[in-house]
Amino acid sequence: MLVQLSIPSLARMRAAKNFSDLWHSLNNDEGFELRHLYQEATDHALEFKFEHGTDEDWEKMHELYNTLERVVDIFNDKLSDSRSEEEINYSQLEEAVWEGLEVDTGFNKVVVDAALSQLRESSFYEQDCPLIRATTVPNPSALDERKFNVFISYRTRDYLLQARQLADDLVRHGLRVWLDEQVIGDLRGGKVVKEDLSRILNNAVANSACTIVFNTAMSVAENPPWMTDEEALASGHVMHGPDGNLISWDWQVKEIMASTRGLAIHDQFIALFDYSGMAHVKWISLRAEEKIIDGVIRGLKMLNVC
Repeated sequence: MLVQLSIPSLARMRAAKNFSDLWHSLNNDEGFELRHLYQEATDHALEFKFEHGTDEDWEKMHELYNTLERVVDIFNDKLSDSRSEEEINYSQLEEAVWEGLEVDTGFNKVVVDAALSQLRESSFYEQDCPLIRATTVPNPSALDERKFNVFISYRTRDYLLQARQLADDLVRHGLRVWLDEQVIGDLRGGKVVKEDLSRILNNAVANSACTIVFNTAMSVAENPPWMTDEEALASGHVMHGPDGNLISWDWQVKEIMASTRGLAIHDQFIALFDYSGMAHVKWISLRAEEKIIDGVIRGLKMLNVC
């Protein structure tokens, strides 16, 4: 059995629109632990039920969410190298996680410590950090190591038909395409253990030359009052959209699973990105009567994929 970490409350926390929503989305243990981690990371205590939290506190709270998710993802990636919980070398694991994080921040420190606490045998049953859960999952079967030109991701099944059409069009252009329903069905007779799915997807991204994210949403970014546009851009959380406005950069992290190269398809535009983030984003405008495949092929040629 493998050990994996999860954050059961993450979606609830991200859905909260203010501190009141946030407090009521959590159980008591989760709420108190979130306050504890926040205070440890910022040296600033939030009041009970997060009352009187400021805009700056709210911004930092979102930084804590991002850190929780990032740290857990890195832990799970490193934990996948162990075949069982008995084989975990905690010192090597912590070192590998810090190498993945690269930067030693207050948020990183408290979340790494909390995750390590959950993984140690004495904490497995006590659940010292209610926000982070350590569980055992079945060992995954062998992963598909075939190479693909393109990995296609679509936000919801509402876009599946369009994603299928794009996959078919790309195949007709001679490209090897990874689309979940066309590939996963070939693995283990179509029987995929739920806990295997993220490993299968991450493995497919790693074995693909680029990622295409189908029909991503663009949301206008609102900077905190103390942050200029230049500072927001430098933070890595926003980028310039096709009309020059600042838009959220979250779609790259969420939908592309931190892939470093690919295309993100919007209604009238295709965003082309390469490696180091915003400085490498280019916007392709879909011409009148132009099909998505035409814009995608133009983008793939710019990425030297075809």
